[in-house]
Amino acid sequence: MGARWRVWNGARMPGGGGVAWPTMGLSDPRSSAWRFPWAWTVVAGAAGLGIAAVVGAVDGPYLEAGRGGTTYAAWPAELALFLPYGLALAAASRGHAPPIRTVLPVAALLHALLAVVPPPGSQDVYQYLFYGKMAASLGANPYLVEPLRFATDPWFDHITWVDQTSVYGPLWTLLGAGTVRLAGRDLLPAFLAMKGVVLALDVATMAALVAMGRQPRDSKAGARPRSPSLGLLAWALN
Repeated sequence: MGARWRVWNGARMPGGGGVAWPTMGLSDPRSSAWRFPWAWTVVAGAAGLGIAAVVGAVDGPYLEAGRGGTTYAAWPAELALFLPYGLALAAASRGHAPPIRTVLPVAALLHALLAVVPPPGSQDVYQYLFYGKMAASLGANPYLVEPLRFATDPWFDHITWVDQTSVYGPLWTLLGAGTVRLAGRDLLPAFLAMKGVVLALDVATMAALVAMGRQPRDSKAGARPRSPSLGLLAWALN
């Protein structure tokens, strides 16, 4: 007996029992549901988080020790953005996404906004710098020596993992050490320089994704997404 199918709200469900689940037309790549501006919903939410971080940076010293709490401080808002983020990527894989010429400047602006404020929910930049300082000027190997050995250092109060040797790759540690050497003894110029390095690598990654997205699609393999913005959206909105 052949399988019987029925269509409900864009979803084909096998007949003969079971429950048909509504899909809001998302099973159809041509559905208007994919044309909803999911990407701009994520942009609006990310901009809100960025502005909140800027406002928070105005209240108190710029590099106040312990500021920002943990990575989970803003998890409810960040978790809420994962739904439109996933839908934006799914829409882009079906050919519905903002053009690169629109996504790229908006993404660069958002990333630059976050580059000028203290970490709103992460202390990683301080940790990069302290490991770099250990290698550059404290004469210690951050892969063998714990930061706790240098508890009297003026940068020590800003780091979180005081008894953890470095978990970062050697190239990143060398980059942190070079940043510390160039910035000098003060934390503020070192912090801003490291943020600048991260932003430069970020923009370089976005540029590479744009170049990859503009390559001709291999129609035989069919592996390349129809929207050239997909890779850029996946990186820039994350």
